[in-house]
Amino acid sequence: MRGNGEAVVTARIAVTNESDTPQKQFTFTIPGLQVTQIAGFQQFLTTTCLDTGYPVPISNGTMMLARPCAQTNTPDYFNDTDFTGSTYTKLTIKDEGSGAYSINLPTAVAPSSSSALILSYRGTGYATKQLTGAYNFKFQTIKVNDRIDNLTVSVGVDADQYLDGGNAAVNYAAGSTPKSAMANGAMMSGASNAQLDTIANQIGQDGSITKTAKDLNVNESFSVKGTYADAIWKLHPWRLALGILAVLLIVAVLIWTGLRLRKKGLVHLPASTPATPEHASPRATAGVLDPGTILAGLFSALLLAALIWGFAAYTNQADTTDVFTTTLTTILVMLVGALVVIVPIVWLSVRRHDWKIAAFVTIWQVLWLIAVLAIYQLGFRANDPMMTPGGIDTPQGQGTSTN
Repeated sequence: MRGNGEAVVTARIAVTNESDTPQKQFTFTIPGLQVTQIAGFQQFLTTTCLDTGYPVPISNGTMMLARPCAQTNTPDYFNDTDFTGSTYTKLTIKDEGSGAYSINLPTAVAPSSSSALILSYRGTGYATKQLTGAYNFKFQTIKVNDRIDNLTVSVGVDADQYLDGGNAAVNYAAGSTPKSAMANGAMMSGASNAQLDTIANQIGQDGSITKTAKDLNVNESFSVKGTYADAIWKLHPWRLALGILAVLLIVAVLIWTGLRLRKKGLVHLPASTPATPEHASPRATAGVLDPGTILAGLFSALLLAALIWGFAAYTNQADTTDVFTTTLTTILVMLVGALVVIVPIVWLSVRRHDWKIAAFVTIWQVLWLIAVLAIYQLGFRANDPMMTPGGIDTPQGQGTSTN
């Protein structure tokens, strides 16, 4: 699934001819998609030798010996997963309308024999864009006029997209192209047998989401639903909104509590006023819940988070071979970060004439940093400059066996 809502699909369909006559044609339907491009190849697996037999002289007068093959294996189009040395013939695919297609097979499938087709197509219709910018998709497999024994669907997304419920984004180089898109391009323009073997090996393997199905009826399609977007918060906007509202509510309650305590006279006493034993407990309580300490901790946490975010973005783009600049920038960021933490503590402690305030501000700095980290993990991790965005670097497609 691509960032513009387009789907790029690569499929391998293994077919057995159970009739008494050669199968010269194959028909199928692609439901739910307005196909803009389609191409395909008929795959022919190589026959390997199981028993070479006894050596015999080669009849060319050289006295050299050869081991003739006494027994060959029949290629298994349904269970083989490592394709090497296969040959391919390009298909002419006829559009019959309403998503239906027909193929006159270049090589007819003999009775009780098998063959396989490799298809690649792209189009729109599976995905619908939501108000948040996320896409809800419903992928539907090809329908065929026969029962389907086994089916595997592997779904992935573009390098800058995130799939809900999929594996974490890993190892996509900047500007890279998903393998399914490369496979589609290769099949559209023509590809070598070796390239097509590579494409066939990748179909239906190791996607961010993989689903399987068995024993589908005639003309039955298997659907896979999901959501993807270019930022994780777009996948669950309500979860993020509730998290932010919860934090704001906590801030409001804490500040209201501190103001109520101040209104009742339970305020921190200046250092010049003699403290009496009866004031000890109220002073400690007022210091922790004082609006000043709460806001000072929040201010420090937000500035420190912004500083780390910016430094991460810089290191992600910076030339790491420039050791002097990198080292100097790191030291500068550390010094500024220390000031961001220390200055609010010192300023409020001096203003209140009580260094116990330093402990209260530090406590709130830690708590607010935990809250900021929670919100970041909940909704903004997709935009982390320290991460390389993207889906699993694997093909997206479907592997289907029809019988």
